[in-house]
Amino acid sequence: MKNTPFHRYCFLPLATLLLAGLASAHEDDPKASRVPIPNMIGAYSESEGASRRNALGGLAEGVVLRSAIPLSGLGNAISGSDCWGYVSPSGREYALVTVYDGMFVYEITDPGSPDEIGFISGPNSDWHDVKVYQDYCYVVSEGGQGIQVVSLANVDSGSVSLVNTVTTGGTTASHNVAIDEASGFLYRCGGGNNGLRIYDLSNPSSPNFVAQWDTRYVHDAQIVTYDSGPWAGRQIAFCCSGFNGGSVDTGLDILDVTNKSNIQVLANLVYPSGRYSHQCWIDEDRKYVYLNDELDEGNNAPFTKTFVFDVEDLQNPFLASTFDNGNTSIGHNLYIQGNLLYEANYTSGMRVFDLGQNPLDPPEIAFYDTVPSTDAASFNGLWSIYPYFPSGTVIGSDFDNGFFVWTVAQPIGLTLDAIPGDLVPSSGIEASVQITVPQSGALDPNSPKLMWSVDGNGSEAPLVYQPASDRWVASTGPLPCNGDVVWSVEVSNDEGLSFALGPFSAVVADNFDVTFEDDFESNSGWTVSGNALDGGWTRGVPITDCDRGNPTSTPDGSSACFLTDNSNANNCNSDVDDGQTILTSPILDASDPSTVVSYWRWHSNAFGAAPGVDAFRVQCSSNGGTSWVALETVTGNSPESSGGWYRKQFLIEDFVANSTTFQIRFISEDIADGSVVESAVDGFALTTLSCDDAPPAVPGDLNGDGDVDFDDLIGLLASWGPCGPPCPEDLDGNGQVEFSDLLTLLGNWG
Repeated sequence: MKNTPFHRYCFLPLATLLLAGLASAHEDDPKASRVPIPNMIGAYSESEGASRRNALGGLAEGVVLRSAIPLSGLGNAISGSDCWGYVSPSGREYALVTVYDGMFVYEITDPGSPDEIGFISGPNSDWHDVKVYQDYCYVVSEGGQGIQVVSLANVDSGSVSLVNTVTTGGTTASHNVAIDEASGFLYRCGGGNNGLRIYDLSNPSSPNFVAQWDTRYVHDAQIVTYDSGPWAGRQIAFCCSGFNGGSVDTGLDILDVTNKSNIQVLANLVYPSGRYSHQCWIDEDRKYVYLNDELDEGNNAPFTKTFVFDVEDLQNPFLASTFDNGNTSIGHNLYIQGNLLYEANYTSGMRVFDLGQNPLDPPEIAFYDTVPSTDAASFNGLWSIYPYFPSGTVIGSDFDNGFFVWTVAQPIGLTLDAIPGDLVPSSGIEASVQITVPQSGALDPNSPKLMWSVDGNGSEAPLVYQPASDRWVASTGPLPCNGDVVWSVEVSNDEGLSFALGPFSAVVADNFDVTFEDDFESNSGWTVSGNALDGGWTRGVPITDCDRGNPTSTPDGSSACFLTDNSNANNCNSDVDDGQTILTSPILDASDPSTVVSYWRWHSNAFGAAPGVDAFRVQCSSNGGTSWVALETVTGNSPESSGGWYRKQFLIEDFVANSTTFQIRFISEDIADGSVVESAVDGFALTTLSCDDAPPAVPGDLNGDGDVDFDDLIGLLASWGPCGPPCPEDLDGNGQVEFSDLLTLLGNWG
């Protein structure tokens, strides 16, 4: 959430909506008792001009708002719910937007000016869902009424019509609807405690009920027909499922639904710390399924968590990773288009992640916050997204704020020729970058730049295109030895949207010598203390048959590490309990001013009844433990407190005086009732850094070739006048390139 003065842009009167008699989506569904948040964005169309859109600034990065229609413009609907899209044979694009009492159809071929085509009335309910097959859309609701079949055949002529209502297949309530367009089957999800109810769409105007699978409740599903590999021709359902309305043993079911009379369960995966498996989507390579749990944020997860399952082997899937973006809102619906993952994360709005950079931990590259007043883990805000229009238009439906139409900038690709390391040479960073521009965008040719700071002092230099290598290059020039450097590269497209690679952190040094190293394969004099009743530090090989926040491997290639407890007894209940456990190093020599301490650390506080509370602390001492100074603190709700190995390094003199009596200690503690705390340390080292002796620079040798010549003279004259840093032509450092600098250059000619 951006700190935007949103109160200046309230275009609708505030009202308290009294909701009564709402249909329940599933047992104890919390959305039924939500408190609506007043709309702070209001209606918008591009005809109002960029100034109005810019007034909403701070809500977005990498996303352009094209138009918005609040609930007041959607028939004064009580709430909004799902959305989907349709493209007519003529290529015109339409949004299907469900609200409390039905579904609106809008033409959005011009995304800046939506045109209402029609409205299909439906049962009163907060829960409506819609999908498309051929020239029909199918609307379901927790409010009942079965499947509403709506013809879109005449939508270009301004007409949509309800042509059928199908009530076969048991209860008329449904939570969701999924369609496998390749095979032509429709799947009703949920509705009461139902699993899947399956309909043949051979006659798309009259879905024919053919089978059901009700072993477990299914809240939502995606069904795909595989066209290659060992499962070619098979219809596979990925189901967000569980018992007792989905809340017990919640997880992911993978079904082979090819034979509707003999559905096969290929796998059932109950993931750790699950609260309510809500919705999932598979990537285009059929390798990973991305899933959101609607009830873990604010409970087991301090931030919006996305689960990533490896499903290459459909019969042996496994949880490959989880990731978050440091935001506190609830994850709801997500979809994948190409390499981009679009998430509707309730109060934080639309979040876009780039799977192409890292499918297991993708960076967030764009967002649009539809509820700028809060990012709380409440059931308000953006319900769903549809990112599949050929034009690139993206639509969203919001519980409180109505209907949005956006353009999401396709990311400009940035690739460094050399992988950044922990050290950069004293001669400086030489950045060589390949820039890949998508077909739908254009690069601002003046925007590419290299940015860096040394010990907090910032600088930048333009990246210059080199046609021979098809690369953009820039250099920082010489950097001070042992300086802390943070650097990145950044570009902008022709709409002014920025894309960056980095930041990367490093220390300036040409050489490093290891003065102490410990992979914890043997006892090197570390001691354990503290008052924890259980779960104290121990040195050992991580167990692999528990997944309760503990590491199952080491990061440095060794077999052992220090970790808190290391047992699979009592259902893996081996974490730190009731107090703190302290791991303290032996006395070490850190007298060299360039000494750097480095280590891998692991901390998990994402499990249990009170997650996100207990911290992991690292402290150091220069006087053999007489006094301690904080080196770093990893809070329980940090993005780095959900497990995972992280490598850290610090220049010791930034914290304590260099001495021969240096010590470090790692503190893992359990303070909160019900908190699960697991920590680990590995790959500890002390290193000293040094830089090669560089020949003294000759004043006036601006290009560094060892000669002061005509090329240097031309460079100085080209910079004549005021010159802000960095400015090597300003030889006397007074902020001006002037006659005195020219005299210095000429005096060193040759």
